[in-house]
Amino acid sequence: MQSWFKHNAPTYYTLKLEGVKGATDHEVSEVFNALGLTDDSLRILYTTVNGGFQLQDTFETLPLSDILDEGKKLKSQQLVPFARDQEQNLLCL
Repeated sequence: MQSWFKHNAPTYYTLKLEGVKGATDHEVSEVFNALGLTDDSLRILYTTVNGGFQLQDTFETLPLSDILDEGKKLKSQQLVPFARDQEQNLLCL
């Protein structure tokens, strides 16, 4: 993923992704297990970039710690947030 951005969107790569580290497999597994997540695409994203990745026009992915905190609040609704926009709206699975 980072390789694609480095070659196809170098400005974005330099500003948002260069030097960014993802979460460890263990960290991702802890949060995913606590919230019942099984999405492999989301797992790959979080082991590459732990939050702050731009989605759509205004949403950015949440760091794992925020996913866990917000996810606990929304668990009864079977929603798991993974991104937030500038107006604090959550994007959920």
